[in-house]
Order: sequence, then structure tokens, then C-alpha cells
Amino acid sequence: MRRKPKNRKREKTAAAAGAGRLMAPFRFLAARIADHLPAAGAAPDTPGIAQDLSRIRPGEKDVVRRYYEEKLAECLAAAFVLLLLLIAAVLADRFSPRRIEGERLERPSYGEADAQEEVTALAEGEEEEVSLQVGVQARRYTDDQAEELLEAALSQIGEELTGENPSADEVRSPLVMRGEYQDGAVKAEWVTIPYGMIAETGEITGEPPGEGALVQLRAELTCQSHTAWYEAAVQVYPPLLTPQERFWQAVSQALARADEEEAREEYLTLPDSVEGRRIVWNRERGSAALAAAMLFLLLPVLLWLYRDQQVKEKARERSTQLMLDYSALMWKLTMLLGAGLTIRGCFERISREYDREAKRYVYEEVYYTCTEMRSGVAEAAAYERFGRRCGLPRYAKLGTLLSQNLKKGSRGLAAALEKEAAVSLEERSAMARKLGEQAGTKLVFPMIMMLGIVLILLLVPAFLTF
Repeated sequence: MRRKPKNRKREKTAAAAGAGRLMAPFRFLAARIADHLPAAGAAPDTPGIAQDLSRIRPGEKDVVRRYYEEKLAECLAAAFVLLLLLIAAVLADRFSPRRIEGERLERPSYGEADAQEEVTALAEGEEEEVSLQVGVQARRYTDDQAEELLEAALSQIGEELTGENPSADEVRSPLVMRGEYQDGAVKAEWVTIPYGMIAETGEITGEPPGEGALVQLRAELTCQSHTAWYEAAVQVYPPLLTPQERFWQAVSQALARADEEEAREEYLTLPDSVEGRRIVWNRERGSAALAAAMLFLLLPVLLWLYRDQQVKEKARERSTQLMLDYSALMWKLTMLLGAGLTIRGCFERISREYDREAKRYVYEEVYYTCTEMRSGVAEAAAYERFGRRCGLPRYAKLGTLLSQNLKKGSRGLAAALEKEAAVSLEERSAMARKLGEQAGTKLVFPMIMMLGIVLILLLVPAFLTF
């Protein structure tokens, strides 16, 4: 195991202390500015940034003022750095030498693009400078240098033209025919005679006969205003093929002949044999097979993700349903307690009247709580566990309230539950309106999934029929 350096923490502390010392003047100035900034003295419960700060930084004192002091200090530090950079740029421009030394401008190197320089000129007897644009051409070769480059390019062509071929008398693979030589200083334009047998890139594009075909090559080489010519002749032969490649070449030629001979017929008759070998023809189905393979690979993954999405959606639905059913449960408990039933009697009555086929999660929990109490779980513990299982603060509060009143007596419980029921009913109405607004958005993903499944069911059989 690699040990961390012992002084790592000390280095971080020292760095933080150094940064703190640098920021100290800005913090001091920011504190003075914050004294006169109304927003920095806002109460934590003020709607807006103050309220948000009090929520994300609970327990901190003077959180609003500290926030504005930090923000002001960072802004002041950034402004100070920018001011220093601006002063440095102005001074550099002010005191940098403007005079062109030796009245000379450096040219771009050989082969580079021409340049444009902006200069100012002050003529004798004039008081104001005049801005001018000076075109500076790239450096040019001398006549001797250009001739040397052309000679070097001719030698380079002669050395590398044949490429992987044994010689110019037997060319079966591409030639090396470039457009530039000598690092771009020499340009080349190629011409082949007859046209179409060899491309300008050196690839063999024609179909030479078995005895070979003579092709003349000619290249015009230019270097600035100097020109040279390269000429050569090569004997081009068909590429060397394996027996299998020669057979399939013969098949392609047989197909071409059949297509030409039966051009006026309604159908093209495919040859049943070539070179004495029988051929069975089938339609190409590679694309459909690939589509089917992709489908079988992706469908399990999509279903896996869809199931996960369903579970998450049901968990959200459960929470929503529990929140919506909270007010109904509170009213039932209030009325049953008012009728003289005990808390346990209320739970038993609600459990008996619940139709489990309706699948309401809160009543499922009530039913399970009654089952626990019948199996020997203490009544107070059962109510607390009921609240924890529901997983919402409201139900946790209800479970604790029922447990405490069971121990202290149920006096005043009905009134407390009635008040809680009235509040929860108003919250339920607000939540129902919010869910109604979100219903359209929640249906988008299932609709897209169903559309995808329908498209798959329609398109896959169509692909497989080809």
C-alpha cells in the first residue's frame, strides 16, 4: 500500500492560509461594502436568495451576510487581477519598440502562404502617421535551387515509381504517383496513355489483357516558374489471383455476359454452373438477419430497463397514493373514535371493510398492522412500525401519536385527528391539481415504448420476407 506523505495535510493548510492572506484585503473591503448593502442584511426567511441560503446551509449564523461578503470579495479580487492585466497590456504597448529594425520585414519560409503586414509610416515634413498594408510574399528559391529541386524530384520518382512491383516491365499492383515531391516544393501533374488503365493516384483501374498492356506515363513537374518533364513506360498485367479469386472473377464475367445477351428479355437467367462447378443461387438476406440479431440482442436489454422503470414508477405511485389517501384514513379514524371504538378497534374495522382487490397501499398497511397485533406484537410497537413502513413523515407522525396516546390515554385524540384530517384534505386537493397537470408528461414514455413495440412488430416481418 502506498503511504500518503505526512506533510500533505500541512501543505494544504499552508496553501489555504496563503490564499486567505491574499484574500484578506478584499474580504475587509467586502465587509465594509456589505454594511451598506440592503440585501446582505435580509432576514433568513425572506423569500428569494435569503430563504434558499437558510435552507441549504442550516445552522449557520449570519448566512446571508457571509454569502454576500464572500461573493463581493471574489468579485473584487477578480476585478483587481483584471485591472493589473489591463495596466500591464497598456504599459507593454506604450513602451514596446514600434520601430521596424533595419526597415526589414521577415518573409514566410519556402512553401508557406504569403503574409499581410500592417505598418505605419511617418514621412519627413509630415505630422501624422499613415497606416499601410504591405504584402509580403513567401521566400522564393533561386534559379539554381529550383533546378536542384527538380532534379531531386526526378530522381525520387525514378526510385519509388514501381512501388511493390518487381520492375516497370511487370506491373500488377498500384504505382507510386504523388502530387507533390521534395516536401511540397515541387508540384506534379500526371497523364497516362491510354487513359483509364492507370489512375492519377497510381491505382490500376482498367482491365489489362493477359499478355499485358503498355501504358505511357508523363508528369509535368513545376517549381515556381521552372518546369521539368518525367516520362516512363510500364507494362501492366492483370493482378495475380488465387484459384478462388479467379473462379469468382469468372462468375462475375459470366453474369456480365448473360446480362448483355438477355438485355431484351423479361428475366435474367443466372448460370447454373461456371467452369464445371455447379452454383446454387439465393437471395441476399444479410440486412434482415442483422436486423433480427440486433432485435434479439436489444430486446432483453430494453425489457430489463423497462421493468426497472416500472418498479421505480410504482414506487412513486405508492408514495403518491399514500399521500392522497392520508386524509381519508384520518377521517375514518376520527369518525370511528367518535363512535366509541378504541384505536385498535378502528384499525380492525377498517381492515375488515377493506376490499383487497382494490389495492390501496395504506389499507394494505392497516391490514398488515392488524395481522401483527393478532400475532402478538405489542399494540404501541405495531402503530410505530406502521408509520415507518409507510415511509412518509405524515404517517410516521401518526404512528407516534397513536402510540403515545395509547400509553397516556386517548383523551383529546379525536380532536387532534380531526384537525389533522382537515389540514390534510386541503393538501390533498392541491396535490390532486398538481398531479392532473403532470398526467400528460407521465404518459409520454409509455406511449413511446408502445409505439416502438408496434413498429418492431410491423417492420421485422416485413424485413424477413425479403
